[in-house]
Amino acid sequence: MGDADLYLAKPSGACCLKGTIHEGEPRGRLTTISGIETYISTAPEGKVNGNILLYFPDVWGLFNNGLLIMDGFADAGYLVFGLDYFQGDPVWKHRKNRHDQSDPNFDYEAWKRKHTAFADENVPKWIREVKQQYGQPKTKYACVGYCFGAPYVCNELAGDEVAAGAFGHPAFLKEHHFMNLKKPLFLSCSDIDHTFDTESRRRALDLLHTGNTPYQLQLFANVEHGFALRGNMENPYEPFDFTGEVAIVTGAGSRMVGEIGNGRATAILLARQGAKVALVDFSAEWAAETKGMIDAEGGISEVIQTDVTDEESCKNAVAKTVEIFGAVHILVNIVGVGGAMGDATKIDMDAWDRDFRINVTSMVLMARHTIPEMRKNGRGVIVNMSSVSGLLGGNPSLLYPTTKGAIVQMTRAMAAQHGPENIRVNCVCPGMVFTPMVRGRGMTDAMRQARINQSLLKQEGTGWDVGYAILFLCSKEARWITGLIMPVDGGTTAGKTDRPALKADTLAEQNTGVLNGEA
Repeated sequence: MGDADLYLAKPSGACCLKGTIHEGEPRGRLTTISGIETYISTAPEGKVNGNILLYFPDVWGLFNNGLLIMDGFADAGYLVFGLDYFQGDPVWKHRKNRHDQSDPNFDYEAWKRKHTAFADENVPKWIREVKQQYGQPKTKYACVGYCFGAPYVCNELAGDEVAAGAFGHPAFLKEHHFMNLKKPLFLSCSDIDHTFDTESRRRALDLLHTGNTPYQLQLFANVEHGFALRGNMENPYEPFDFTGEVAIVTGAGSRMVGEIGNGRATAILLARQGAKVALVDFSAEWAAETKGMIDAEGGISEVIQTDVTDEESCKNAVAKTVEIFGAVHILVNIVGVGGAMGDATKIDMDAWDRDFRINVTSMVLMARHTIPEMRKNGRGVIVNMSSVSGLLGGNPSLLYPTTKGAIVQMTRAMAAQHGPENIRVNCVCPGMVFTPMVRGRGMTDAMRQARINQSLLKQEGTGWDVGYAILFLCSKEARWITGLIMPVDGGTTAGKTDRPALKADTLAEQNTGVLNGEA
């Protein structure tokens, strides 16, 4: 082989063909920085370069593909931070694309003004907080923005601390954004773009030339705006996305094989929406069956055997959750019993103390050790389970409605105490739900129908009905809801129906709670 045949640039190898396929589950975590929901993705071991990349999302916000893009930047060695300056209100919640007019009440201009004003004020504060918390003296910073995020890239390049920046299919840019840039800019643009058309691009390049700013333009021919980040085309709307969330569900098992109680339904639904779930139950066997159901759907969960009446056991459950999943964002307190029978003159007080500890104190103990972990994230959600028996009179038991009423007021107090810490606390009050707990007590057909007749809907509830209510309260869609006492009861607490009055003595004592609600 002669010298003329020697390679100067060798043929591409496997590394050139690998690329980054943006599908799968994001691996980062969510926290709060400067009061703003933030996704953090860390570089794999051995690739850490010690530098930080600031990510400014497009109008779809922190959706799945955006998180995977951030993971891709982390693969290059960066510690990556992306903020949700839409505060849980990305544009996909209103329309699928700019031509979608299916919601005539959606005012895009008002939406844009609202979120631009918030981002303009809070992005600089957020950046300062990132640098203070995570930066080191030798840390270098880069920034990337898509669409809505492009102006914030330019703002940073006009300063002294960011070394370089890039944007893709930009929007919301004005001439001043290209003036006085001190650091290099990489422009990745689509040829067919309603927001950054040919004339606008040429004007931007003229301004960069005038300012002697180093830049590189990448232009994709016959490609439209949005090429760099696309939503999940199989599911353009992605509500109730719990990707990156870690939840603890107490009472996550079920006392009957194959049956769906409130705890099991809640755990399955959270895992189905992407949360990693700690299945806390006194019976590891019951919880293991729930895990099997979650595994079958491809979800992530772990069984943690716990006695929620014992503080050390609760403390260990939280610590184990953090050890396995890295954080705790959600606590759902479901454990409860029908408990001791009898009026004040007859009830066994040792049984009263025991069952009050199961129904009420257990929730305090779990919250006691979960809230400090939520504080580390700057946010959290707690949902406590009460019952319509905590809202209505007429239950022949003394202990059961007393404990359920206590949970209602405990929830309100916790919401007031921890609201300033961005920890939301709410309560669900199931009504005539036919769960394994109820089924296991034995019930005649007439008794079961009597329960159904108490609701306005004349329908029997299931664990799934309760689980979906809890799922909503845990979601970002419920971010402005705290201190809520939510009946999930088919309308039982909303008003009376024309049903005949039911006498307490129609129930055997062991069936207390069956008529008047069951958690």
